[in-house]
Amino acid sequence: ENDVFLDLGSGVGQVVLQVASLVGCKCYGIEKAEIPAKYSEEMDRQFVKWMDFYGKSYGDYELLKGDFLDPKFDDIFNSATVIFCNNFAFGPALNHQLKMKFQNL
Repeated sequence: ENDVFLDLGSGVGQVVLQVASLVGCKCYGIEKAEIPAKYSEEMDRQFVKWMDFYGKSYGDYELLKGDFLDPKFDDIFNSATVIFCNNFAFGPALNHQLKMKFQNL
C-alpha cells in the first residue's frame, strides 16, 4: 500500500483499476490515444459505481490523458515504485525513449 503503480499506455484503464482494487496502493494510468482515454472515463464511472454497490474498498487512482513522456508527468513517473508497460505496442523510437527515461530513475 506504500507503492505507487504506474501504467504507461493504460488504454481504457483496466489494469490500473485492477491494481487499485486488489492492492490498494496509489495508481496512475496515462494513455495518449483519444478513443481509449475517452472510454476510460466510463470505465472509471462504472468501477466506482460497482465497487460502492458491493461495498468494496480500493486505492486512490487517476486515469490521465496525455503522452507519458511529457515533462508534466515527471513527478508521477519519478514517484512510481512499480511501472507496468506493454511495450510490444510501442515502436522502436518510443522504446528507446523509454529506456533513456528508465536509466534516469
